[in-house]
Amino acid sequence: MQRFINSSRQTSGSIAIRSFASTPQANPFDRSVKTSLEHGGKKHNFYKLPALGDKRIEKLPYSIRVLLESAVRNCDDFAVKENDVEKILDWVKTSKQDVEIPFRPARVILQDFT
Repeated sequence: MQRFINSSRQTSGSIAIRSFASTPQANPFDRSVKTSLEHGGKKHNFYKLPALGDKRIEKLPYSIRVLLESAVRNCDDFAVKENDVEKILDWVKTSKQDVEIPFRPARVILQDFT
């Protein structure tokens, strides 16, 4: 049996105690991947995927890169975890498995033929 509590206390016995974030945390990718650009007197932020420094990004299909950017942008170690970003980066292997990835679309483009 495993008990989940919001604490980092260590106890002895048969019950394992595991710490977890009970609220969203700061985005761990903000320092390394988040970039700013000024245009028209306004500051705009975006997440630059090559700044992750991972060669696997180049092998990802464009649609999977969109999912990766969304996961990096929304990573809070609560709803979207760093492990989720790793699953998407490892798409070549995980695409053949049944793994869950976060889907948090910010932009939806629909084609209208009417």
